This record gives sequence, structure tokens and C-alpha cells, in this order.
Amino acid sequence: MRILKIHKRIEVDKSIGNMRITSLHYSRPIENSSKWENYTEISCWYDNDCENCPMGWETRSYEGECDDCGCLFDYDFRVPIWKCMLPRWIKNIIAKSALRRKVSP
Repeated sequence: MRILKIHKRIEVDKSIGNMRITSLHYSRPIENSSKWENYTEISCWYDNDCENCPMGWETRSYEGECDDCGCLFDYDFRVPIWKCMLPRWIKNIIAKSALRRKVSP
């Protein structure tokens, strides 16, 4: 999702929870001119982090995206996408409570 388009060249690569904010640089020719227009787009992406999943799922499909919506959070394949986008510390809390429920008789 594009957040901002500016004509100044800046570098942004930040990660906040499972959201990543990056900058992409573009240039295109200006109509009826020999000059080029240079601009930078600041974009926000969802960054599913399967390699560091607190639930222990570390599977990815052959195309590189996470299998069935990210981290397979609830030990099943019906996971809403919003759970995968939670910050890691919240996932750890949910994972611990899920394990406690399974262990208690």
C-alpha cells in the first residue's frame, strides 16, 4: 500500500511488528521533454515472519510466501490473516495460553 509519493530521494527500511515500511525509487520520462522525473514511493507491507514463529511452524511454499496465511497460528489451517500480522510479542502470549489450555486436564 503506497503511503506517500515524494520527489526527494530518501531511504526507508523499517520494521514495526509484522509491518514493514520501505522506499522504492522510480524515474520516468517527462512528456514533451528530454528530462526525467525522479520520485520515491514510501510503502507499507505486511511482513509474515514464519522463520521466527513462536508456534514452531517454519514452513513456506515454493513461491516464498507462508503456507496458508503465515505462521499457521492456531495449529490448524483456518487462520485469519490479522493473526499473522500481529507483533511477535503478542503471538508469544497467545501461544503460551494455547499451550496451557492443551496441557491442563
